[in-house]
Amino acid sequence: MDTIIERLLVLVEAGDEEEVRNFIAEHFAELPSEMQKNLAVELFKESLSVEVSEREKIIAAKKDAVALIEALDAAEKELEGESN
Repeated sequence: MDTIIERLLVLVEAGDEEEVRNFIAEHFAELPSEMQKNLAVELFKESLSVEVSEREKIIAAKKDAVALIEALDAAEKELEGESN
């Protein structure tokens, strides 16, 4: 009978990332402890990367909003100056 690692390798070789993730989630406790540690570290790093990416998008959106507000303020002041 095949081992948990052999079953995981078959999934990895098939290239279906979602199936690999599901398999790992379902069989995490059955994996060797060193592999569990490595997977936990990789998942943590991936999670941090996603978080950083999301925060960078939020920061960029806020910068765009500030630039837009500044441009609107400048346009409003210019219009006020023209009407005087």
